[in-house]
Amino acid sequence: MYRTSLLTTSLAVATLSVSAMAETVNAEQQNSKGTDALKPVIRQNSQGFSEYIKDKLSIHVESNHFDWKGKDDNSKGKQTFTPVTVTYRENNIDLGIRRAHINSKNETPKREGEVTTLSDSNLSLAYTQPLSKKTSVRFSGEWNLPTGKATLDSDEKNAMMDGGLVDQVRFGEGLNITTGASLVHNVSDKLLLGLGYSHTWLGTYDPNLHVSGDKLNPGNQDHITLQGQYKGDRYLLLGGATYTMSDVTEFGHKKYYEKGNRLDTNVTGIYALTDKDRVTLGARYSTQKPDTYVNRITGNFEKESRNVNGDSVYVYGEYARNWRPKHTIKFNASYFDIDANSYDFSSDYYNAGRNKVTYGMGYDWQIMPKLMANASIKRYEVTDKASFTTGKDTEYQGWNSQVGFSYNF
Repeated sequence: MYRTSLLTTSLAVATLSVSAMAETVNAEQQNSKGTDALKPVIRQNSQGFSEYIKDKLSIHVESNHFDWKGKDDNSKGKQTFTPVTVTYRENNIDLGIRRAHINSKNETPKREGEVTTLSDSNLSLAYTQPLSKKTSVRFSGEWNLPTGKATLDSDEKNAMMDGGLVDQVRFGEGLNITTGASLVHNVSDKLLLGLGYSHTWLGTYDPNLHVSGDKLNPGNQDHITLQGQYKGDRYLLLGGATYTMSDVTEFGHKKYYEKGNRLDTNVTGIYALTDKDRVTLGARYSTQKPDTYVNRITGNFEKESRNVNGDSVYVYGEYARNWRPKHTIKFNASYFDIDANSYDFSSDYYNAGRNKVTYGMGYDWQIMPKLMANASIKRYEVTDKASFTTGKDTEYQGWNSQVGFSYNF
């Protein structure tokens, strides 16, 4: 909303300038002084408008395509996700808006389903206020506007595919609002520390078409984040942790479940081997406490006896080389593993875990000083480990291709 107001104001100023210019034209014509005198006025107004966007406005467009299939069965699906992001920076204020086009198609026999829609709209606003030469505070707000497709019929639900195989697992939600603040302190020229807190209000939405009284009200969330950054002569170290606490999720105005508190930790290192070669290594570890559900036997809302959530580890590596001016080629690989949860092997709640291996390459091209293009292609292999029901591992294979353009005005 603030982005729209600012841009509208800019356009209004330009409109007033054009009106003033028209009045100048009439005056000059009446005085028979010719139109040559108007050229500086036109040039001045044109330059005035460009000042509102020069080095402040940027746009990024990309398209991600996923194509996967089961290794031992007929399951398969595709998804194309095309987001457009516009950002505007003016002094200490950052504004952003993002929306995407989604086409998701499950081609598995007897489970076919397709959804083509625009996504929810995401608006963001942040303001940074320096407190001293070494310390600043940043206030931020983010709004998810329910402009996508949250309510689906039976066939469309089949288009909601696993997050390990595609990018978008939902096509719309409710009105979500996140507000937060973070404090950043430069301990030294090399070390920077940050501490932040945010609260997310998750809005109600109706996930099922032709079903009444089934609205889903996700539990609100609180996030506490600690981040650090250390910069050496040829390297950069980043690390931190986020602790998330969730409220009760309601379904049909009744208690449904409550997620256990979650801890996510991460560390990333970037090292410049030479002026043209760079290596990036990263790792993330996540753990979550037991959830709370309605007991199917007693009907009470109580914490589960075991933990349905398995711990997860993610490691990532990339090598990048500027092999010629304005051209960078990248090779990367990652491994993601979710441990089995703590339920017995024969339990309905048991999940044996999964792993995902991804490897590929990318290319960045600085076409012009203000125009950047990038592309990548990745191969991924997902393995759901054997459970009591399946009796063997279930494997999937897929490709992810991406192309994007960024322009800074």
